[in-house]
Amino acid sequence: MAKTLNVLGRYSFNASVPCEGLRPLRDPDTIELDEDGAEE
Repeated sequence: MAKTLNVLGRYSFNASVPCEGLRPLRDPDTIELDEDGAEE
C-alpha cells in the first residue's frame, strides 16, 4: 500500500527581513564567475 503526503493547500511564508521593493534584474551582458572563480 503506497502512502503519499498531501501537500495541496495554501501556505504563507514571511521574510525575516522585509525588503524595500523588488531587487534589480541581472544584467545579461555581465560576466559571471562560478564558485572556483572561472568564467562560465
